Amino acid sequence: MTLTVTGRHIDITEAMKLYAREKLEKILKNIPKVSSVHVIMDIQKYTHQVEVNIKAMHFTASATEKSEDMYCSIDKVTDKLERQLKKYKDKLQSHRPRKNEPFKEAAVVFDTDILEEIEEKPKIVCEKKLHAKPMFIDDALSLLEDSTDDFLLFRNAETERVNLLCRRKQDRDLELLELNL
Repeated sequence: MTLTVTGRHIDITEAMKLYAREKLEKILKNIPKVSSVHVIMDIQKYTHQVEVNIKAMHFTASATEKSEDMYCSIDKVTDKLERQLKKYKDKLQSHRPRKNEPFKEAAVVFDTDILEEIEEKPKIVCEKKLHAKPMFIDDALSLLEDSTDDFLLFRNAETERVNLLCRRKQDRDLELLELNL
């Protein structure tokens, strides 16, 4: 853990640095993998402000407090950070499974009718007879764009072959397939 203490409009004494370090080490002893702590002390007229930013592996905490005494501001900001870190730690513990509890065995019951429905082969639901009308590709494009259908089967007037013009589902672009019969 690297602790950086910065002063704005103030000369920071060793006593202030030591006091901030002791308070922060006390509340950070149970938080794993704290990479950096940045303490910013500021004085504006009669107001002493302390801002602390803590960066851990999966967590960032910051707090700011003002008072008429720098040591009092450090106390207040560490209390605020302690509440934030306690909330974070409780959240971590509530999301982790208990190590000593064995897994509960669960009986899975399948309905045989549902299994039979899943194993059945697909059925033909609807039959349509389509007549491949002779037309040019440009005419087929305009006809498909005007309709709500996803495909159009037609006989290409230039090649005399059966073509299938279909709209792709992922990007709604058109594909032209030529069938060799």
